[in-house]
Amino acid sequence: MINIAICDDDRMATESLEKMLYEIAAGSNITIRCESFYGGTALTGVISEQRSYFELIYLDIEMDDMSGIHTALQLRDLALPVLIVYVSAHEEYLKELFRTEPFRFLSKPVKKTELREVFHAKFIMLVVNHSQVFPLHSMANLNPLQFPLLSFFLFPAYALLLQFFLHLKVAP
Repeated sequence: MINIAICDDDRMATESLEKMLYEIAAGSNITIRCESFYGGTALTGVISEQRSYFELIYLDIEMDDMSGIHTALQLRDLALPVLIVYVSAHEEYLKELFRTEPFRFLSKPVKKTELREVFHAKFIMLVVNHSQVFPLHSMANLNPLQFPLLSFFLFPAYALLLQFFLHLKVAP
């Protein structure tokens, strides 16, 4: 599952983006969970207070309570491994955006083909990043077993083999 945050003070833009993301994910057989925020303060508050985790954040630049750039700087201060995609009609900020290390920039109004490209690029990054692991908890072992996500995405045919290994006793 990919956890996605959408942060834009324009509710119609947020709803449209969320709808397109669910359609793209369903068409790609990928499970996502989207959560919408209507200001940078709300997004950073939820992430810092509740330690909510998002792999991907779609972020507007010009918002009423806090700019998207300021929001992104606060997120970077938390040192979270999140990809930020700016969604804005204001391309004049492009130079300033580099301070926040964005993943991509999408111009408003967002085209579904461009959104699909960005979404699939994120999914490919999950596959390529060998350091990300899937924790598997078992009753026999209190510490979760760690499996690289790469193996789940690239070798789904080995699901039966995985079931076999789960029945083996794991040595400490």
